Amino acid sequence: PPVAPQAPAAATTVQAPAAPPRPAACSPERLKVRRGRDILEDVVAAVLEDLGFRVSVDHTFTTKAGTSIEVDVWGEKAIGDSRFYVYASCKNLERPVDVSVVREEVGRVGVMPNIPHVRILVTSSIQDSAKKEALANGFVVVEVGRKVDESNAEEACKLIYDRLNAVFVGMAPAWLQELASLADELRGAADRLIRLLQQAAR
Repeated sequence: PPVAPQAPAAATTVQAPAAPPRPAACSPERLKVRRGRDILEDVVAAVLEDLGFRVSVDHTFTTKAGTSIEVDVWGEKAIGDSRFYVYASCKNLERPVDVSVVREEVGRVGVMPNIPHVRILVTSSIQDSAKKEALANGFVVVEVGRKVDESNAEEACKLIYDRLNAVFVGMAPAWLQELASLADELRGAADRLIRLLQQAAR
């Protein structure tokens, strides 16, 4: 008897994998959380939390002289029986930060009851002379490029995350730095694969 014709196989749809997730700190949900007086403080706090720190925003300390001082963002991490401290000052201004502001920050760090292991200055913009002064006094300087608001908070968050993540990875042993570098290469290869699969699915 004649063989009944077979129905054509259904076309297979290539499903492109989802793009790698953004840092959790930079998700719209996290960036809506308001803890500080300024959105830049909230962004920096979220980034430090993502990097493993316990964070306080607009935290008040008693100085060595017995006076009060407020810190925009303070991070702590337990390492064995020791504690690792991070001081972050956030200057979300219309004008560039000048040398006088940096010198004030240097003085503030000097009277802290616990001297921070890492001191960070995050600015919308900063004068070259002020940046040199900050670097000479051991600050990590992160310049966003413009004042941060809700319209550019995610972009600013990614920039700050990448910069601070690189700082802390750079403090790690050589083998861990190599591992992080390999992970970056794999992410790049995954991005290229995603683009190729998306092209094939069209």
